[in-house]
Amino acid sequence: MLLMEFAEALKKGREQIKLSQTRLAVELHITPATVNRWECGHFAHNYLYKAALIAYFEKNNVDDKIIETLKQS
Repeated sequence: MLLMEFAEALKKGREQIKLSQTRLAVELHITPATVNRWECGHFAHNYLYKAALIAYFEKNNVDDKIIETLKQS
């Protein structure tokens, strides 16, 4: 269940700041396929990348509820 919550929050956050999966991948230094797998709930995130994603979303003023969901999942 937490994996799907993470997936949904990631997608909402990415869409809120109007980034494609490819652009977010470039910003996080990962592949677009990794972002896609995270958003589809097919792949567990690495904690280092999760921290980088949260920091990136905070820096870009993503909604606090989305960030909190990412932190808890």
